[in-house]
Parts: sequence; C-alpha cells; structure tokens
Amino acid sequence: MASVTPDDTSEARFAATTITVARAIGTAYGHRLNLAAASKLLWVTYRHPFVIYDSVVRRHLGTRPDDYAAYVSAW
Repeated sequence: MASVTPDDTSEARFAATTITVARAIGTAYGHRLNLAAASKLLWVTYRHPFVIYDSVVRRHLGTRPDDYAAYVSAW
C-alpha cells in the first residue's frame, strides 16, 4: 500500500494523497480506483483535512464519479 507521510496530510496535498491510496487499494484488490475505502481509512487515521468520499453525497453534489478533487471542492 502507498506510504503516507505527514507532508501528505496537509491541506495542499490530502486530495492527491487520497487518490494515490485509492489507486494502491485498487491495484491490490482488482479495482481501478477505490476512493470510498481510501478516504475512510485516511479519515479514521488522520481526520482533518480528509473528506470521506460517498457516492450518495457525490450525486447530490453533482460531481462526476471518481473525481475526488471536484467532490472536495463542492463539499
């Protein structure tokens, strides 16, 4: 799995970190991108600034699937 450093948890880098971890989970478990699992794991570990990705919330926000940056921006 992707290794996360304290710098990766900053406001400026948390979205990119979430995507990197989502790809690592996807590679390990045969999926393309697993934003829900990655965002939950990172939020449980670090809390702020991570935002949990949820498909129901994503639909209400009107963002495209798997576009975590847009999801965070709309949040």
